[in-house]
Amino acid sequence: MVTEERDLTGERFKAYSVADFVGQCRMQARDNLDPEYSAFMSALAAKLEQLEKATRGAGHALRSYQYGNASTELAEACATECEAALAVSN
Repeated sequence: MVTEERDLTGERFKAYSVADFVGQCRMQARDNLDPEYSAFMSALAAKLEQLEKATRGAGHALRSYQYGNASTELAEACATECEAALAVSN
């Protein structure tokens, strides 16, 4: 009998992209019979997508500033998107 050692440190996930994590969350939500868990995984996937979009936008804005762009509109839009991604809905 062959036994596989469990990866409790999560090493295999270090190579995952945000899209990979989102896909795994959506798969877990679809394949799980617990409606609460499914709802949680769907919400987690949506939040990950929102955080990726905000982070990508912030990165592009910072690169733009690095090369001399001083757009206050870009800074405002980026800050608003980041705040929305980190906000907690009540």
